[in-house]
Amino acid sequence: MNGSNPYTPRELDPLRRPDDFDQLLDLDGFVRVEAIAKHLQAAIEQERPAFLVVSGRNHTGRTSVANCILHLYREMRGLGECFLPGRITVTNNNDAEWLGRALVQLQNEGDFRDIDFSKRTREALGRLEDFGASAYEQRFQKIAFLIARDLAQLPEPHGFGVLFEGVPTATLIATARTVFERAAGIIVFTHDDYEHARTSMTEQVDAVAVDDAIHLVHLRPLVSEQINELATQRWSAASQLDCPYDPEGIEEVFRNSPVPIKVVLHRLATLLDYRLRANHTDEPWPENEHLSMRREWLVATLALLDDRPLR
Repeated sequence: MNGSNPYTPRELDPLRRPDDFDQLLDLDGFVRVEAIAKHLQAAIEQERPAFLVVSGRNHTGRTSVANCILHLYREMRGLGECFLPGRITVTNNNDAEWLGRALVQLQNEGDFRDIDFSKRTREALGRLEDFGASAYEQRFQKIAFLIARDLAQLPEPHGFGVLFEGVPTATLIATARTVFERAAGIIVFTHDDYEHARTSMTEQVDAVAVDDAIHLVHLRPLVSEQINELATQRWSAASQLDCPYDPEGIEEVFRNSPVPIKVVLHRLATLLDYRLRANHTDEPWPENEHLSMRREWLVATLALLDDRPLR
């Protein structure tokens, strides 16, 4: 190939690679970007924080979608490089630990950019470890407010966002809402909505959200119609030739049960790599006009190929 395989699964991170956002596809409801943008716009206009939960099974693209949401918020507020991102990987139920780490991370991001936080803010941050577990929410709320205020008062106003990855239950979401209630920024959570969970994240979020302040993005495995759209759109972004995957073949191969998007991309990438290697011409893609994969070939080849391990 003279370029990278357009179906190779990788994490989308438009905060570092802005063009990645173009790969966030609606796919007939897989990600409802318009609804997300509406929620963000309301929060921005009302100068309040935006809270979003991205929930789904393994390989459904939770982190990629969360990264794209942070990017969308940054662009909608016109912050550009004046956006401080925080990222916390949650590994236990100690909410105070993760919220405290998030505040310190925002301070560090500010220090890396030579942002001069006020003396009051730095003193409050310096006392984080002194707050007892029973009283930390209101103390943390004050610190989050001070950080947001300092950022907004800079000659070039700044904003912030925090991504909490792997949130096990909705308790951290409820507590984070209290902590960041007076800090205009964006807080995104990812949650593994595993198949046999006793209580879905939708039910948990409903239990802690008394209004529309928390927006839930639930990522479901793709059905064959969505997979056909994914194959076509990814190909069209990389080549002017017709998409090589026969729609009826895709329909037959993926018709039995929905498949997570990362698994779909892995299979499409494997098929394209194999088809290119088996081709008798020397033309690289995307100029190669002999990559067509007809229905019979797709069905037979996928039955023979072993899936590569997902990374």
